Amino acid sequence: MNEGEAPAGAPAEKAQNPAGRGGEEGGADPRLNAARSDPLGDARSETDAIAANQAYQSFQRSVTAAGPIGIVGGASISGGFHIHGGAGQSKTVAAGVVRAELLTEIDTWYVPAPADAELRSTLRERQLVVLGGPGGSGRTTTGLKLLSEFAAGNVSRFEVAAGLGELASVDLAPKHGYLCELPAGGVRHSEVELDVFAARLGESKSFCILVMPADTPVRAVGDYVREHAAPAPMAILKRRFEAAAGLPEFTGPEAAAVLAAAREDPELLALLGTMSGPADEVWLAELVLRVASGALDRAVALQAGGELLDRHIAGWLAQLPQGVDLQRHREQVETFALRLALAVFNDSPADLVCEAGERLAWELFTTANPRLAPGRTVFRPLDDGRLAASRARLREGAVTFADATVPARLLSFQDDRLAVRLLARAWIGRPNLRRPILRWLQDLSQDPRPDIWMRAALAIGLLTGWDFAYLQHEAIGAWAASESAKQRLVAATALDQAAREPAVQAAVAGLVKAWARSDVDTLKWTAAAVLGYDAGTRNVTTALRDLQRIGVWKDGELVSIASDCVAELFARGRCDEVLAATETWIGDARLDEHWLGLLTVLRIADLRVRQVPNIADLPLSGGAKAQLAQARFEDWPLMVAMAQFDRRFGALLAECVWQVLSSALAADVMRDELGEWIRAAERSSTLLTPLTRFLVLLIDDEDDQARLLDLVDVLATDPDDPLDPGIVRPIQTAVLLGRAFLNDTVEIGR
Repeated sequence: MNEGEAPAGAPAEKAQNPAGRGGEEGGADPRLNAARSDPLGDARSETDAIAANQAYQSFQRSVTAAGPIGIVGGASISGGFHIHGGAGQSKTVAAGVVRAELLTEIDTWYVPAPADAELRSTLRERQLVVLGGPGGSGRTTTGLKLLSEFAAGNVSRFEVAAGLGELASVDLAPKHGYLCELPAGGVRHSEVELDVFAARLGESKSFCILVMPADTPVRAVGDYVREHAAPAPMAILKRRFEAAAGLPEFTGPEAAAVLAAAREDPELLALLGTMSGPADEVWLAELVLRVASGALDRAVALQAGGELLDRHIAGWLAQLPQGVDLQRHREQVETFALRLALAVFNDSPADLVCEAGERLAWELFTTANPRLAPGRTVFRPLDDGRLAASRARLREGAVTFADATVPARLLSFQDDRLAVRLLARAWIGRPNLRRPILRWLQDLSQDPRPDIWMRAALAIGLLTGWDFAYLQHEAIGAWAASESAKQRLVAATALDQAAREPAVQAAVAGLVKAWARSDVDTLKWTAAAVLGYDAGTRNVTTALRDLQRIGVWKDGELVSIASDCVAELFARGRCDEVLAATETWIGDARLDEHWLGLLTVLRIADLRVRQVPNIADLPLSGGAKAQLAQARFEDWPLMVAMAQFDRRFGALLAECVWQVLSSALAADVMRDELGEWIRAAERSSTLLTPLTRFLVLLIDDEDDQARLLDLVDVLATDPDDPLDPGIVRPIQTAVLLGRAFLNDTVEIGR
């Protein structure tokens, strides 16, 4: 017997058997004991189902934002940007004299940074500046600009592997400017060492700017260290366009008009997305100018939107240490781990992302050295420097907890496209990362928090779509047959995500079909869970046929999970097909098929509007869907909501509910569900009239009328929680009027 299902003949945790209406305890068919319970309850907390759905939808937004992905050097996944199989090292400038043309170009297009005046003053007084600040803020350009001014254009660049000690043997030319970028993880120089080097500069009347590793915290200002900040957003882009207007190729009237049109082209400007650093603006300016000059076709330029993101990602990966002693490069490893955690948990609570990043860093450290027990960097802040380095931002938001929302500080990439592209580049370009990443995600997928396990499961699915053979062998196949319901649910969630990739849809469909028709209960359970996701909507006829096969297997052993997943297909917009299948099952003379139909109706009746994954998928009019998306409809029964906005669905759903109410097998459970609907009307004044209309549709004769009146009377006389008289009277009146009541009310949206 697999987890998550109630054994035949044994009561489930939420079994209900109202006194006086079902005989003695256990007198009804045992399968009713689980009719109102969650068959996935052992895999997830019932109160977390909505939070898991929120995490599911949030992850899909990141995947959609990334656009189609293609991988060069591996299996082609789909058209779009490409992840090249090369080393991906960032471009570096060799040490030596800086060309005069480059300095002239910088002088022409330069936009003053906010701290320029302070930097000039320090350079004039000390002849040495140690320049900190976020990467991509234009520190190198500012350094070259200032040195060119102070050294009359005589500027050189140096590369050092460790620190200033390497410059001791360098002969400093008189009245010369030197730009030196200090290496990440290198030696931190004391004030005394800087004084000694500044004295050497003074002797030769030279100047030097030392650029600190990107995003290194500036712990103390001191006499030499200064913080750099980028110019105002879009200032560099504007300045580059203004400078280009004076170039010979744009001086004629026609060429000037082309340039003016290109610099205002909204589609070209949109390529920048939310990336507004100096380097990003320079990239866009060069792209637009190439289009304006005719060197680049506009249509081709519009396909380059992902190139900017890929440049950043390539730079991040180039910072990773190549040796096995990762502890010596702890900061780079932890920064990469935070970025990759954000790729999986984009737009999630900041503490959750940081925790996941630390867990990944631990996995990476222990992979490199299994005997190592790395500690945590306890006091490292999530400051502006770390956020800027990862192109991330904090914002105030909310997360779902049970049926309510609570405020939270959310961490996300500035550009949502970064998430999937970074994960793809790391997985495909760094093969040795695969196993630690997978172990990390598998560990996270067993976390009880829905924000964590759902995102991790979907990330595994994304990787499965790119690398099906590896993930199926390493994770999916074993977890689908696991005795752990949580592991089976993660495997199902991952396969649903993988099935979104066209290249592997057929493989996923074949796998699920084989599981659905096997004789292994755990595999059949997992197949049902997959079919209840979007994967089942792609061929709903086949999905319903397989769910029927699962639901009637071994006298209905898996009918609970099968009926729940059929209801999920209804919530995902396949309403006509589900109702047609359900009507057929209810009318089937075979008991197992009949049970499947009854329980499916009960599952659909238990759905609320807030449980619909995407309101846009429902087969309703645009106006109806716009209204249902409003918060006031969240607690409405989905059946009542659909009946309110579509008369045809109202008739079909009422017929299904009537069939269950008329069945001695399931009438009591359906009656309890109607009681929950009526209780919901106490909390939502707008629900009362639509609910009453639906109840009236359930009346065919006096017996139906008496049944509803009795239900209202039981609720009204409940000694612990009597129903509000303001709810009782309208329902009683409508039930007594019967069908005549329908002619006196007007539907919302009609």
